Amino acid sequence: MDIDGRVQTHSTSVPPGSRPAQGFEEWQRQLRRICGSFAIRPASAAPAFSGYAGRLDFGGLEVARIRSNVAALARGRRQARNEQDYCYLILQLAGHQHIVAENQATIELRPGEMAVLDSAQPFEMILHGGVDNLSVHLPRRLLATRLKRPSMTLKLETARASSLMLGAMLARLGQLDPSYRASSEEGRGFRAALLELLPSTLASPDPCLPTSSGHDLYLQACSLIETRLHEPALDAMWLAQILGISRRQLYRLFAERGEPGVTRFIQDRRLDRAAGLLREGRLGAGSISALAQQVGLDDAAHFSRVFRRRFAMSPSHYRNQ
Repeated sequence: MDIDGRVQTHSTSVPPGSRPAQGFEEWQRQLRRICGSFAIRPASAAPAFSGYAGRLDFGGLEVARIRSNVAALARGRRQARNEQDYCYLILQLAGHQHIVAENQATIELRPGEMAVLDSAQPFEMILHGGVDNLSVHLPRRLLATRLKRPSMTLKLETARASSLMLGAMLARLGQLDPSYRASSEEGRGFRAALLELLPSTLASPDPCLPTSSGHDLYLQACSLIETRLHEPALDAMWLAQILGISRRQLYRLFAERGEPGVTRFIQDRRLDRAAGLLREGRLGAGSISALAQQVGLDDAAHFSRVFRRRFAMSPSHYRNQ
């Protein structure tokens, strides 16, 4: 464990004994076979796809190794409704990601950190560059009796002795050759040890419990907007779905705080972000079209119009002032 409590994973670029990185279609097929159905959003500005999806049967306990440089993996309502037998116990081996689940605090994972994801709940995994995860699939029914939580999508504490033990066990699984054959007795014992350790790795009170406070929901909405400004798909419908509320409730949250509306708020934040990039000179001599795309607006002409309306000058003049 390192100085801030995270497990030292010592991840390698390719799992021991595995094949080289797979092509996108093969990776997608293996991911569906091992972990179920996900909607996949490729990275918009990245090198060629790189990924690996492999499975280890550890005495009846399913262990997955998933590497990828896609932008996001999303588990929608239909997948959550049809495939809910397992929860994913994840150890982040490399990379950085955010996990957004309905009506819950966003989970951030860095190397050595762990989380449980509930297969019966919609969620989205937002990957910031290449990510390497180890995932152990635990029966949802057994986990529910152990955790006794209204939600089983949550981040595990790292600065605890039980977390160190759990992380070390998972890291050791990631070092096994895929050809390793564990006995069913070994698999049952390992699963029992994981289930026994998990409850003591949870924070109390649980920071991921759904919040009923309108103020908390408003802050969550603002946080989601800030982290997704570069995404054209960011809109009121997406926000309401992630927060687990209706669009009418979402509009009311913003109206009660004097905001002109959710759509206008998002647009203003996009424009403010663009203005900040221009002030900092981070666009350089780049095109206004490229700037618009950085803040989630694909139509450069529309971007220039709304920018001029907000700042009384064009983006080019704003950059040169």
